[in-house]
Amino acid sequence: MTAIRVAVPASYVDGPDARAQLVWQVGRVHKDLDLQVVDLVRDGDAVVVVLDDEGQGPVTVPVPVADDVWGQGAAGARRLDEHLQRLGLTLATFDPVGRTATAVRAELYEVASLRPAAARALSCAGEPWRVDVRTRFVPGRLDQVTVTARDAGVDVSRAPGLLADLPAYRGVYDVTESRFARTVTFAWRPRPELPETVALEGLLPERLAPDGWHSLPLGVDPDGETVGIDLLGGPHTLVVGPTGSGKTVALVTLVAGALARGHELVVVDPTKGGLDFLALRPWCSAWADTLEGARDTLKAVYAEVGRRKAVLQQAGEVKWSDLPPSVREAERIRPLTVLVDEASSLFIAPDTKVTNALPKDSPEKEELVEQAAAKALIKLLVGKLAREARFVGIHLQVATQRPDADILGGELRSNLTSAVQLTKPGAVPSTAALGMVFSAEQVPEAVRVLGELDDGASRGLAAVAAEGGTVQGLRVGYAPMREVAELLEARGVPHAVPLPVPTAPEPEPAAPPVLVVHTEEVQTPDAELGWDDLAELGIGPPPDAA
Repeated sequence: MTAIRVAVPASYVDGPDARAQLVWQVGRVHKDLDLQVVDLVRDGDAVVVVLDDEGQGPVTVPVPVADDVWGQGAAGARRLDEHLQRLGLTLATFDPVGRTATAVRAELYEVASLRPAAARALSCAGEPWRVDVRTRFVPGRLDQVTVTARDAGVDVSRAPGLLADLPAYRGVYDVTESRFARTVTFAWRPRPELPETVALEGLLPERLAPDGWHSLPLGVDPDGETVGIDLLGGPHTLVVGPTGSGKTVALVTLVAGALARGHELVVVDPTKGGLDFLALRPWCSAWADTLEGARDTLKAVYAEVGRRKAVLQQAGEVKWSDLPPSVREAERIRPLTVLVDEASSLFIAPDTKVTNALPKDSPEKEELVEQAAAKALIKLLVGKLAREARFVGIHLQVATQRPDADILGGELRSNLTSAVQLTKPGAVPSTAALGMVFSAEQVPEAVRVLGELDDGASRGLAAVAAEGGTVQGLRVGYAPMREVAELLEARGVPHAVPLPVPTAPEPEPAAPPVLVVHTEEVQTPDAELGWDDLAELGIGPPPDAA
């Protein structure tokens, strides 16, 4: 070990950039040595740079730069740094006037940042001496980092987020925490990799398989194992993904798997007119591509809940799967998947300010009022289905780009007990966005899984979890839509029979009105009335009385 004392001015402020500059200065002075920075320790008016003489190459190297880069300023420096990162280097200096640039081994720059970053993570940023950071390098990577709290007042439980704060660490590290020893160790491991594509065909059974009704495969994990939704653990599913993330592909994969396992299917997609699912229409028991159709279809599905409840009550059973096969067959009770795409658009009512500003009798105002009523009823019905339909074998797949609780509603969100998050390549959702999809306990794992598996290029990356379960990363299965229909036909999946539409009983014909006449004999004194007397009552004599 070698310790080099570097004097610093009184204005020196410890931090990642300041320490990186110190490393750079040491490298300039000792450029003839193979040195590796182990630690930096503040000591009064100096910083002690501790080095190991078993380094792995020169501290700094000059960088050849193309002429066009010099004129690009900061943008050119960023481009150059991105290139160097791929070579295991980090840009140390960039002087477009003198046209010189140098690079430092990436690990030297990063080690200079580790200790203050650890201090920030452990909430003692102003007192980095309370934290000890030890590193171990192997050729080409930082192999291990051990963070130790030097006193009991430092909470090491905050340390697992340390490397996430340092963009240069693109490796994958297992984290081991020892509160007794007040240490957290990050140990490098190979980055897991997903296949670039997964064929839908491999996720479907070879033939119609109703006994596997509860297992809906979605894709494969890094080990090649099938991952999906288990309806026994999470009967209703929230599927989330921005445009371009593969949300539609995930929905097609889920419902194709459901059909191949004996489900009936209802598609509700008035926002896009069902265009993404047209190939599946022959297998749909109900199809809604307008707002009014969505309302009426969901009313019919809810009526089916009532019909199935009545069957269960008559049979004395609690769940549809407990019914004897003969009853299920006779009553047409089998799993039913209800796909509601772009749910947020279906739930958001027209702006009341716009509606109220329109003339009272205008057709536009009437249309907006009708839309608001239809959307309110749709949201109510979806919520009732999520709350009441699981035990009768009806399962929701609710898809949206953004699962805002103010739009979905807290109760509906809590009843969507399985969750799938799709992400675009190179655009892993933020912690806040993932908090709308997964539970608070699952969010850190979702961040880690998606961050590790995102290769920045391949589509169909997803994370899935059931309520209380672990988060699993996967690549979603895919087939062109024209092939999806062929796959279902090849497996003998029958075309749909329309969903039963409940009808009100025919009213009995109304009976003709019955005139009830009460008679009573009244004794009156004898009197003689002439036509003149009756004329006062408007009664005239008969024609022959004239």
